[in-house]
Amino acid sequence: GFNFGEFGGSLWWFGKSGETFKKLSDDNVIEIVKTKSGIMAIVGLCHLDCAVGKVLRLDRENDSWKCHLLLDMKSGPQAFLIKDDSCLVVTKKNVCRVNISGRYEFLMSANSKMPDPNSMVELSSGNIVIGMTHFVLVLAPDSSGYKEYWFSPADCRHFTNPNRLIGTKCKCMEK
Repeated sequence: GFNFGEFGGSLWWFGKSGETFKKLSDDNVIEIVKTKSGIMAIVGLCHLDCAVGKVLRLDRENDSWKCHLLLDMKSGPQAFLIKDDSCLVVTKKNVCRVNISGRYEFLMSANSKMPDPNSMVELSSGNIVIGMTHFVLVLAPDSSGYKEYWFSPADCRHFTNPNRLIGTKCKCMEK
């Protein structure tokens, strides 16, 4: 898999000898992951106003591989986590879980862009912790889905995004 940012990317299959090959996708490949039941590719791009992201399932058919769309996230993948047969993906707009079988659920959809999500872990309690620039978001399972808990530094209770068109770098303010 290749990812050249705004200049493109692609996903390829090569035979053992290297003499046979086939292009599987024109998407920017973020990661290729193996679950207990199959292989998924997390693809996408988040650059300026371009925000695309998908989860693909890779299946061996005859003597080559094929891609099948599992989920179009409508936003570029920022961080992901593999657990059993599913992949948890965070974008700047949402958090979703997609299973290798194609089942998916959106755990959270942001009313505005999340400021630079860049890491994620799922705790044994079921809480999902997402690290971002300046913030930590905890999604705690409850009877209606997930409840959001936002954490920020003590000196950054109010913030602004001074350059909304180019990025989501936040600036802390006193009030």
